[in-house]
Amino acid sequence: MGKPTKALSRLSDNNDNKSEPGLPPDTMAAIGRELRRMYAEIIAEGVPERLAEILRKLDEPSNEGETR
Repeated sequence: MGKPTKALSRLSDNNDNKSEPGLPPDTMAAIGRELRRMYAEIIAEGVPERLAEILRKLDEPSNEGETR
């Protein structure tokens, strides 16, 4: 393999930079409020019993190797 390209070099430089998120806190808070408002009705509906049953089964310890 050859030398890394300039584009790859820039990507690794950007990944090394541990900067804060790009949006100001007040903007992120406004987005959060809007998302909560948009999804409030869906959250209030809860989880259908059939889906809850499937999720409970997925949480049970796995019996890999058993055949059904």
